[in-house]
Amino acid sequence: MLLDQTQVALEGGTDVVLRDGSTVHVRPTVPDDVEGLAGFLGALSEEARWFRFLGSGLDVRRAATELIAHGSGLLAVAGPDDDIVAHASFVPETADRAELAFAVADAWQGRGIATLLLAHLAQLAEAAGIVTLNAWVHPANHRMLRVLSAIASGRWPPSGTCLPLRRSP
Repeated sequence: MLLDQTQVALEGGTDVVLRDGSTVHVRPTVPDDVEGLAGFLGALSEEARWFRFLGSGLDVRRAATELIAHGSGLLAVAGPDDDIVAHASFVPETADRAELAFAVADAWQGRGIATLLLAHLAQLAEAAGIVTLNAWVHPANHRMLRVLSAIASGRWPPSGTCLPLRRSP
């Protein structure tokens, strides 16, 4: 299966240089990442968690468990302890459609991590037969709206709630 080949290619991860010259290591999530992802989600600012989950009162342990169990995810890690600085995933809704979501640590926002993770996640989605990625974005989340509208060719709905990203035939 092509998805397996793509995952193997990303399995060891890859080091990437961000806009500001800093580097992160991008790799797929694995079951052992639940605790680290829960810690990352818990450390996000209230606004960042709101933008990611479109709500408050989140059980971060449960969210991390569900994301890793039911989605295809990527982590960006940095520093000597491989601290998680970003997470992106898609969760299949149908055989060819999935929901896409990102979270970037507050101190790492604006460096291009979401754009970078989107490129890698799009490859995984395509390999899995996903042709449409739906992104639910709060209208006040201007950074994510910019990331997604850049690839949506101006097709962003005025409400800013959901953007179907379809790969070109």
